Amino acid sequence: MGFQHCALLGLEVPYYYFSVRCDLVYRFVNEQCQRRRDLATSSRRLVSDGITDDGSNIPDLAGSCAELYPSGDKSTDCVAKKMVTDGPIPLDSNNSANVKIHYINRRVLRDFIDLEQADESTREAMLSFSYYLTMGEMDAAFKAMKLIKSPTVWQNMARMCVNTCRLDVARLCLGKMGNPMAALMVREARAREPEPEAHAGELAIQLGMPDEAERLFTQCGRWDLVIRLHQSLGQWDKALRVAASHNRIALRATHYAYAKELESMGKVEQAIEHYIQSETYRFEVPRMLKSSPDMLEDFVNQQQDKSVYRWWAQTLEAQGKLDEARAYYVHAKDYLSLVRVLCCLGRNEDAETLCNETGDPAACYHLARQMEANGGIEQAIRLFTRAKAYSSAVRLCKEHNRNDHLYSLAQLGRVEDMLEAATHLESVPTYANKAVLLFHKAGHIGRAVELAFQTRQYAALQTVASSLDDKIDPTLLRRCAEFFTQNNQFDRAVDVLAAGKQYWDALKLCAEYNVPITDDLADKLTPSPNATMSDSERTSILIELGELCLSQGQYHLACKQFTQAGSRIAAMKALLRSGDTSKIIFFANVSKQKEIYVMAANYLQTLDNWRSNMDYMRTIVQFYTRGRAPESLASFYESCAHAEIEDFGSYEKATGALTEAYKVLLKAINSTTTNEATELRLQKRLTQIKNKATMCKEFAQTQLLFNVDPLEAMRNCQTLLENTEPGDILRPGDIYAAMIREFVSKGKYQAALACMQEMRERLNGTNQSIMQYIDRNTLETIHKAINVPMPEEAKESKSKPNGNGITELIESPVSEDDILDASVSNGSDDEY
Repeated sequence: MGFQHCALLGLEVPYYYFSVRCDLVYRFVNEQCQRRRDLATSSRRLVSDGITDDGSNIPDLAGSCAELYPSGDKSTDCVAKKMVTDGPIPLDSNNSANVKIHYINRRVLRDFIDLEQADESTREAMLSFSYYLTMGEMDAAFKAMKLIKSPTVWQNMARMCVNTCRLDVARLCLGKMGNPMAALMVREARAREPEPEAHAGELAIQLGMPDEAERLFTQCGRWDLVIRLHQSLGQWDKALRVAASHNRIALRATHYAYAKELESMGKVEQAIEHYIQSETYRFEVPRMLKSSPDMLEDFVNQQQDKSVYRWWAQTLEAQGKLDEARAYYVHAKDYLSLVRVLCCLGRNEDAETLCNETGDPAACYHLARQMEANGGIEQAIRLFTRAKAYSSAVRLCKEHNRNDHLYSLAQLGRVEDMLEAATHLESVPTYANKAVLLFHKAGHIGRAVELAFQTRQYAALQTVASSLDDKIDPTLLRRCAEFFTQNNQFDRAVDVLAAGKQYWDALKLCAEYNVPITDDLADKLTPSPNATMSDSERTSILIELGELCLSQGQYHLACKQFTQAGSRIAAMKALLRSGDTSKIIFFANVSKQKEIYVMAANYLQTLDNWRSNMDYMRTIVQFYTRGRAPESLASFYESCAHAEIEDFGSYEKATGALTEAYKVLLKAINSTTTNEATELRLQKRLTQIKNKATMCKEFAQTQLLFNVDPLEAMRNCQTLLENTEPGDILRPGDIYAAMIREFVSKGKYQAALACMQEMRERLNGTNQSIMQYIDRNTLETIHKAINVPMPEEAKESKSKPNGNGITELIESPVSEDDILDASVSNGSDDEY
């Protein structure tokens, strides 16, 4: 309602009543009069201006709804006093005293528009339908509809369906209205659009409710339908605003449609603007302005677009205006067309200058064809080359015997160009070497080699040889190898044979001329596992190659070849000769063969630092264990015991090492796989180790006894000296050294000197010196105490080394009972 409505007074179907303030009505009427006067002065007629002007009437507050209610609402039914005027109403004090303050006005309910004169039954049916539709009781609503006969009522009901989005009811209403076109459009919208609001919006359009349609389309986010609605209503500004803010993908299409509309209305300037914004001006504007050449030329000059320049230049060229067309081709940077125009004008020099400056391939090609037609062969070849049209350049060189350029141009072209040029140069004796190289580059290696031998082009053959493979005739391969052999290029001969998979010939050549085997050559001489040869032949080739590498000192390559041949033991032997300890250990771990484990362990014992390297000692024990070599493992422990005694004099750790050896042999004897002869041999070794362990243990206990009972310890030492024989693990020098140290600690220097003299006499025949057992400080103490000069051997020798032993790998010694009573059940057959 308008702003002049003050209060709702009552409701009586189909009307509702409200009060109206007169002063506001007067103001509204004055504004309307002023608006009509302004429009009249501009020679424009107000469409809704239907009020007669006789200069004496007062405005009718109820009779002119279009005037009082500019929204066009048909529901207004004014029942107030008529007050029609053509000019402003004065609101002075005298006049305002005669004007009433309020009037009563009435309006028709929305659902009862155009039903003011309907009978009571129709009103009752409409009221029931509206009520039941709002409550969602569709059965009762349809039952109430059966009593309605008026098409106007059905149209109002269809409008109600727009607000409720009840298209099922709307279809029935459209049928009763007799509007098949609207029903068809709604049905197509349902099939085309997924949103129910879009269906209701289409219904609103068919019923003449554009505002409701826009609201529904906006509600479901279908801005494309909103744009289409504005376009159909001619509201192009709104359509463009919606497209720019909500659906930019449709903006260009909207500008294009608007431009079409403006073109149909004859508004050329505005149409051009929107064609430009739709980016279709390159073809639409020339089409539109084809009947106005002056406007079209102005448009072309204003846009400064290359496509438009090119089109206008083509138009001028078609009209024969070549000079003007050339200017526009320059603006468009269309060098091909520019060269074409220059050639038509006979200005070939300018065209050539342009090609040299721009380097445009199409322009160069066109000018080259012109030069060829005019007989300028050299220029044509150069231009074809610049245009990268090498086939045409090769063709010209062949036709006019430009052999100097033919070779270089053919290398730039395709394979077909190379073959064509090579075939031509093949017939020219002075260019046979070039033909060989072209055949080679084109991939025809066999033909290149054959031509090289036919024409004796051995320099070119040197280049071709690097690309030889097994696809070439074996006879040609042998000829190449013989050629390189005769020229003392044995490595190249081997490469040729290897590339041709002539492995035996290549190996024979390597052995005969001692050709160095490199990694690359070894790979070439290694047959592929997928080769057509048999497995035995491939193995023989690999073994022969490994022997060659071995003879040349290439131990790692030999190991690789033997491994590929499946001969891991031979590979291990080659690797052992290399002395690469880390790779030997790695190869043994990877191979997982007993023999290789034993070989690796034996190698590690040959190293100088194995006694001081704990990792090596653990690896030796591990390899002997995995290699199931108990005797070797026992010998290793025995070596450890001797090393402890010789290097550090530690009989306690020597006892521990011998104990480990005893355990290993005991497990081997108890193994079920041991035969009788082996068992006897192991028993003999076990007895020897037991005796050695017993002697070491007795001496170790005697050394400890010096702190408790020195006399008993001395007697034990005498007994050990009497029972010790040469070759025993217990050395007499260690026994004498223990006795001498005890005498010195007690201050008995004469006894120590006598003992040392006895020790020297016993070691006389063993090439041993007392300095190996007695440290220099002890000797100096003895000789100073009794005032005897130091012996010469003491002056020249170094002190006996002190240490804690060579290994922590060996466990602490066990008692003799542990050695003698080692349980048979402790042996494990799985270890050996």
